[in-house]
Amino acid sequence: MKKTHIFGLIIIAIAVVILVSTGTDASTYVDFGVAENMAKDGSAEKVHVVGKLKKMLEVMLQE
Repeated sequence: MKKTHIFGLIIIAIAVVILVSTGTDASTYVDFGVAENMAKDGSAEKVHVVGKLKKMLEVMLQE
């Protein structure tokens, strides 16, 4: 094989490794209660906090 072919194969292998490593970096989704408990425990883990925003009309109707 030519040196350029070997170099090309190495570049492709590096690209595959990068794609696989970023694909396994899945995020964790938690609600506000879990995030608050994690903060109180001192956890430094990064998570996505999800919740539902109560609009003013919904709040007024519940009262």
